[in-house]
Amino acid sequence: MLTRLLNLAVRYDCLDKNRLKVVELPDAIRRTRVATTVELERMRLLRDRVTPDVLKELWRVVVAELNTGLRESKLLAVQRSWIREEADGWWLVLPPSQSRLKGTPGRLPLNASALWAFNDPLPSLTDGRVFRRWNNVRAFKKYWARVCELANIQDLHFHDLRHTFTTRLQGLGIDYEHDKRS
Repeated sequence: MLTRLLNLAVRYDCLDKNRLKVVELPDAIRRTRVATTVELERMRLLRDRVTPDVLKELWRVVVAELNTGLRESKLLAVQRSWIREEADGWWLVLPPSQSRLKGTPGRLPLNASALWAFNDPLPSLTDGRVFRRWNNVRAFKKYWARVCELANIQDLHFHDLRHTFTTRLQGLGIDYEHDKRS
């Protein structure tokens, strides 16, 4: 993180060079946890222990994540106006990312499952967000942890669903690395 900040300072001429570039950084341990089908099914079947309408909205969030791979905050911020039908099908047209580091695509195709997840039957009175139950990521994280606990799911972070998404894509033969400029 410090290296990125120093590189940014160099880019904006606040420093002449990043003197930490010569320091070897330790290899980061990458988290590779993916959700299993059994875990997801246990979560989906918590109807008797969780308020049904809240669980249904959570399940829509999970299905949307498993079919788009968006970051948690971006997914929870999806607006109805971002979902558009075009000549070649349904698309999620995202606003420009605030950071180039994360490389959020401008458009994502939506399959039938993703379209179902984004199709909220209840109109929102306050704003156009699809998943309006959680006003912020922190509230969602707390609810996610609670549901995982009730479903007896150990060490599953919501971000791990992104890993599940990419693992499934790799299983279909789609390369993990892609050109972010397209």
